[in-house]
Amino acid sequence: MSDIARLGKLINQLLATEARSIVHHLDGADAPPYLTVKTYPIWRSLHHMVAVSRDHQERLRMMLGQIDQVAVVPTFDSPVAGFHYLSMDHLLPKFIEEKAGQIAVYQEALTIVTTELQHEMDTLHGENQLHLDDLNRFLDRLPKEQAATYTP
Repeated sequence: MSDIARLGKLINQLLATEARSIVHHLDGADAPPYLTVKTYPIWRSLHHMVAVSRDHQERLRMMLGQIDQVAVVPTFDSPVAGFHYLSMDHLLPKFIEEKAGQIAVYQEALTIVTTELQHEMDTLHGENQLHLDDLNRFLDRLPKEQAATYTP
């Protein structure tokens, strides 16, 4: 597989994780997470990530076009389909795991990225790293009795 084809595959993988992300369960349009007085501020702080995820999807599609690769329409991940009305203490660790996986794919893509995509790939990688840092801080802010209920 050529580096361009491999890069296209990695970008499509990132596109799929953005499109099917747990973050879309935070917007509250269909089924908002279960919130308490203590978790509401965390949810409000995370809410901006919904728009950022949509922006990342568009930027990833544009990158695919720049290397003449086709965006694969992502299918909906069935395990995520049941993530409605869940509590923040359940969603946050899953979101952290998802974000860490995205960062690993970005790091792999950065090893073969073309010169014209280097800056955009670096920027997206950095934005996702900042989000992971935020998510970990939010997890630390969860009430301890709630944070302790998550079992991976």
